[in-house]
Amino acid sequence: MGYLRIKCHHCGGYWEAYSYNYKDDHLRMCPHCCKEIDRQTWNRQIIPAFGMMEDANRELMKDHTGYPGVALFTIQYRTSKRP
Repeated sequence: MGYLRIKCHHCGGYWEAYSYNYKDDHLRMCPHCCKEIDRQTWNRQIIPAFGMMEDANRELMKDHTGYPGVALFTIQYRTSKRP
């Protein structure tokens, strides 16, 4: 349903982790410069947060399709832009 778009501020590269593969350990490594997100941070913070966002959006879809007249909403997380 969703995906993570990860930016490495070491090299400026981006990569994605999708709902079908976001638990793969290799996704915490930048494919451009090989810098890694700390394994503990990835496992204890990133994976659960992504799973909760997936669950929340799934529930919003169920509300929309299961109850007449309920509008569809989706939730995204974005960081604020730096000046």
